[in-house]
Amino acid sequence: MGWLLDIIKHLTISRSVTAAAFITSATLLFGHRQYPTEIETVPAGWAWAVIAIFVFTACLLTFWSLRAIGRGILASVRSVKGALPLPPPEGYEIDILYVLAKQADQPLNLDVLYRRPQVELSKLALLETTRRLCEKGYAFQNPYEENLVFLTMKGRKCALDLEARMDARQGAGEA
Repeated sequence: MGWLLDIIKHLTISRSVTAAAFITSATLLFGHRQYPTEIETVPAGWAWAVIAIFVFTACLLTFWSLRAIGRGILASVRSVKGALPLPPPEGYEIDILYVLAKQADQPLNLDVLYRRPQVELSKLALLETTRRLCEKGYAFQNPYEENLVFLTMKGRKCALDLEARMDARQGAGEA
C-alpha cells in the first residue's frame, strides 16, 4: 500500500507526470467513443480506478492553473499600480524630500534631523510625515531602525525635480 501513497505524492509534486496521467485517463475514458476501433473500452473492474485518476489529476491541474492565473492577475495589478503617478507631496513632506535630495544616496537620520535647531517639528510629527512619504511611495523606512529613511526610485525622481525648483527659487531670490 506504500507504493500507492508514493505514486500520489509524486503526482502532487510533478506537473508533467500529472498531465500525462490526466491525458492517459481521459483517453481511456473517452477515447473509445471517438476511435472505437483503436481504443478499447476500460474493463468494468478497472473503470473506477481510471475515473479516480481522471478526477484527481483534473483537480490538481485546475488548482495549479487557478493559482497561476491568480499570480498573473496580481502581477498585472502591481504593474498597473506601479505605473500610476504618485500623489504629490504636501507640507513638510516637501521639506523632508528636499533634505533627502540634498543627501543623495545617504539615508536621512531623523534623530539627527530632529536635533537641528532649524527643525520646527516634534519627533512624532517628523515620524508621521516620513510615514506618509513611505505610504505615498517616495521613501522607504529601514525596518530595523525607523530613524533611517531612504528615497525610492520614484522618490529620487520627484526629489530631483523638487531640488531643481527649490534651487531655482533660491537663485531667483538672490538676484
